[in-house]
Amino acid sequence: MTGRIALTTVTVLYVALAAGIVVHSSRSPASFVLALAFFLLPFCAALAATGQVLRSTMVGAATVLVVHLLARMKVHYYKETLVASDMYLIGDPSNSGTLLRYPFAGVAVLMLVALFAWALLAHRMP
Repeated sequence: MTGRIALTTVTVLYVALAAGIVVHSSRSPASFVLALAFFLLPFCAALAATGQVLRSTMVGAATVLVVHLLARMKVHYYKETLVASDMYLIGDPSNSGTLLRYPFAGVAVLMLVALFAWALLAHRMP
């Protein structure tokens, strides 16, 4: 039972962090709606697929965190903002040379994938 309480606490912290990112990163009403959509779309999709509220909350919050951190990484390394076409480049195998030039970026991307995988698997039914 203690593990379930700890996992619920982590879920609440994830949602609080995601909400903080949404509020902090919104400079206009349009960006607020877009940032909120990064939470609501995966949340609703996961809720429809699994019917589990906690898992859906983790997936939505992890999506906000991953997209926000990817945007911060792109600004750090390339001094450009993240756009939708960059999501295709992230998964493109021919782009792996870029990650070899920046080894810490490759490690960070692997950590973000692990974070998202953990969010998907954290609240599995016993």
